[in-house]
Amino acid sequence: MGGEYGSWTLNQPIGIRLAVWRARRGIDAGEVADRCGLSLRQLMGLESGQDWTDRYGLLTRAADALRVDPGFLTGQPYPPSNASQALVTGVTHRIRRLVGR
Repeated sequence: MGGEYGSWTLNQPIGIRLAVWRARRGIDAGEVADRCGLSLRQLMGLESGQDWTDRYGLLTRAADALRVDPGFLTGQPYPPSNASQALVTGVTHRIRRLVGR
């Protein structure tokens, strides 16, 4: 795996992955924090590695806010290897969320 979706994120904490995906999506930190039910300070703590979470509900809300599968934040099963895979996976995740409602 290489390029923008390099394998280096596999060994990173959830907060770093959150920050990377937020930057990739071009979404403001305040917007993600609001969608997750966090304060901006809490989100910045997660992204910087000062805080951590293992709450699946928070990870799911963060993934929804970023339009990614929760697995991209937890590192399971694997990140997309290119922009096309990322797009397809993001759309698939969104469709699953909409159908599940």
